[in-house]
Amino acid sequence: MASSSGIIVRTSKVENLSSSNSRESVAFTGNDILWFNETTREIRFNNNLSMKTTLSNVEALRFYIDDEYLFSAFVYMNSSFSQKDNSLILFYNATENKFFLLKSDPSTPVELYPNENQTDPTDGNRPDITSKWEKFVDLLKKEGKYK
Repeated sequence: MASSSGIIVRTSKVENLSSSNSRESVAFTGNDILWFNETTREIRFNNNLSMKTTLSNVEALRFYIDDEYLFSAFVYMNSSFSQKDNSLILFYNATENKFFLLKSDPSTPVELYPNENQTDPTDGNRPDITSKWEKFVDLLKKEGKYK
């Protein structure tokens, strides 16, 4: 029997990102993740097309390991989004049927988060999630879902 992942990602409204909301529903878990490539920031699901449908009306996501809140990400399902955000983005590229967990909106040059070799003027606007990001990546490594 396959082991269960501790990663739980819940849907959220943008206005609820900063506080826990008992009405959040599970969007996906670590069991739905096939792999994550930290270099390209692509996150591959067991079924990307099914995940596209699941996330098509979702504004934002809150990432957890078990009950521990890690970080949030806005969901962008097309490349025409023009708002500049200073937070993580789960971006779906429909042309390539690929998801990416990016540090800013997809219309800007791809600068990945975190990257200790670069400084970004928007970093002061984003809470420091480095240690929580490392927990997320470490669990993906332990579960054999890291490229």
